[in-house]
Amino acid sequence: VARIPDLYSGFDGIAPQLLAMERELIRSVDLVAHSSTELEAHIRQSGAKEHLYLSNGVDYDSFSSPQAPPPEYEAIKGPIAVYAGAMTEWLDYALLDHLARALPKVSFVYVGPDEMARERLTSLPNVHFLGWRPFERLPALLQHADVGLMPYDVVHHYERLRTVNSLKLYQYFSAGLPVVATRWPEVERLAPPVLIGDTPAAYAEAIQDALAGGVDLEAGRSIARANDWSSRVTMLLEALGLDGLALAEAVAT
Repeated sequence: VARIPDLYSGFDGIAPQLLAMERELIRSVDLVAHSSTELEAHIRQSGAKEHLYLSNGVDYDSFSSPQAPPPEYEAIKGPIAVYAGAMTEWLDYALLDHLARALPKVSFVYVGPDEMARERLTSLPNVHFLGWRPFERLPALLQHADVGLMPYDVVHHYERLRTVNSLKLYQYFSAGLPVVATRWPEVERLAPPVLIGDTPAAYAEAIQDALAGGVDLEAGRSIARANDWSSRVTMLLEALGLDGLALAEAVAT
């Protein structure tokens, strides 16, 4: 079994040799699992014998179990709009600058490696960089925020982003956050509990709607529960014709 999580040809600087190695891998294994429906055509064209849509998931209990307020938020005025994750070239920094200016009473908090974000975002009183945090600290940082952001630059990085099935989305949902995102295929599949901002003005309005309670949070939690990693293991074992319980007992003994 091989699992393909991204369309690597959409990344900058990927060597042709690596793409050739991926095609060889896809052809050589018995089953290729892929994290996005948008990856299916690529998997088929690369010569997969069998393929399985196996999207990303979440450790629901870890992100939904109540956490104490994080000390990082003590000096930050709410409401808090949080982005947690990689801050690289596929974030829409122009959008984020617009949001911070348009919504001065909202604190925009960035969690994760942030060198590029610090370079590209304007220093404003309501913009806060927390930097890298241990993964076990993430549930508290999400639970005690007010809205989760997914502000990707789809216009300039569509090939990179069109196949993204984001871990972040399920983590936000598990933590009980409303989510505001730019538009790309995988997030459109979950459009009802996600507010979409197609323009900077629309994105700012969507954040205000989310803060005003305009999102069904339980719908998000239901999606997260259904996408717990345990369900992914079950799907994979079933695809392989294996009995998960018998396999677990065999491993235990």
